Amino acid sequence: MIDRRSSLQRFPFGDEEPIFSAPWEAHVFAIALQLHEKGIFTWPEWSEYLSEAIYSNQGEENIAYYVSWLEALIRLLTDKEIIESSEFSQLIVALQEIS
Repeated sequence: MIDRRSSLQRFPFGDEEPIFSAPWEAHVFAIALQLHEKGIFTWPEWSEYLSEAIYSNQGEENIAYYVSWLEALIRLLTDKEIIESSEFSQLIVALQEIS
């Protein structure tokens, strides 16, 4: 079973706003939020995928929090057959160019 409380404690906040270490993190956050707002997935669906990604990365010291966001987004959209995982390489390249 996933302990969501421990996952939520890892969320980086400062003055009630998310903190991003790099521009790509903000972009992944914004992409996930926009897809949810467009009805691509529900918030409970997103929470489950994100919780699973965070859980799978526990103990990995060098894994940034938003890597879990990216992994959850990739898995959710590929499971829904909205995009193929190979197409995400283009997204990752674009995010690297922004950073």
